Amino acid sequence: MTRLSDRKIRLCLMITELAPAGAERIVYELATGLDAEKFAVEVVALRDGLVAQQLLDAGIPVHVIGLKGKLSVLNPLHFLRLRKILHRRNYDIIHTHLFHADIAARLAKPSDAKLIYSVHIAEKRYRPWQFWLGRMFKKRCKKIIAVSQAAADHHARRSKFPADYYRVIYNGINLEHFRRDGAAGVQIRKNIGIADGEMVLLFAGRLDHQKGVDILIDAFGQAAPKLEKCHLLIAGQGLQETMLRDKIQHSNLSDVVFMLGFCREIQQVMAAADILIMPSRWEGFGLSAAEAMAASLPVIATKVEGLSEVVVDGVTGLLVPPENSKLLADAIVQLVQDKGLREKFATEGHGRVVEKFTIDKMVTQHEQIYREVM
Repeated sequence: MTRLSDRKIRLCLMITELAPAGAERIVYELATGLDAEKFAVEVVALRDGLVAQQLLDAGIPVHVIGLKGKLSVLNPLHFLRLRKILHRRNYDIIHTHLFHADIAARLAKPSDAKLIYSVHIAEKRYRPWQFWLGRMFKKRCKKIIAVSQAAADHHARRSKFPADYYRVIYNGINLEHFRRDGAAGVQIRKNIGIADGEMVLLFAGRLDHQKGVDILIDAFGQAAPKLEKCHLLIAGQGLQETMLRDKIQHSNLSDVVFMLGFCREIQQVMAAADILIMPSRWEGFGLSAAEAMAASLPVIATKVEGLSEVVVDGVTGLLVPPENSKLLADAIVQLVQDKGLREKFATEGHGRVVEKFTIDKMVTQHEQIYREVM
């Protein structure tokens, strides 16, 4: 019999879908960052997405179940396909990300495969069945990883699990990837029609209710009359795209607010910006804020669980209460008009990412947990 120390650990990173977003990016960074001499990594996704091709291009095997909707995993054909993959691939560890993938894996996995679940959000929506199902199948999960202390505390309160069931591992940022590329930033500004010296604010993320882009548009509408030559870029896609376009038009902001859609090379868009704004209603971590700090951008964000562990108010950025467009507008005006404060936040923010939120730290801590559960 081959001893574990003599072979690679067979690891499955399983996620609900592979559309570009925070959890999906962390799966990519883990899959490509783990030591290939110690781990044989594969990715299983219930639904497809652009990240699947990125993983394949990096040499990571990807198995897509092909669900049309998240709940169609209950379809016997889909469930049997998932079960066949999880049993035939002989994984030592199945590390799940996002709720639907986690419950599906707990039901379909072989009894000898160790399961770890990552919590990526401090879920504020009323979804008691998620925590009820987690309690029901608790014995099938060895450990829960949370992307922030707030996410761990929130999940523990809702699930009624003990604190030692959780391990906090902050998301990691690829510092080289987010090194500021001045030439790329100048080109993006030129393409949009923004002159040198004009101020650019940026939102980067999904266009859905959680992210609070509607509040940001209201706040920018209040701030814009007090500012000269200031623009807002909105990079992302999602269910609220049409509604947000209408809101921009009805607010008479079409000349200064630009919706860019999905931007694969978001680091280049950040290089065109002066400030990142993250007006979330709730978060688990705040990946876009950490990426902006890595790119030496000052940040304005909301003081919500998780995000306030990333952005330090008055040190790396400004924090305002969620769903308060007036205070967000005030923060925008303050930071746009204070170059010295922007420079201070940019320097301190980059240093904080180097200290706490690197890819190497994240990968090393995950490797440690994988060996512990074996």
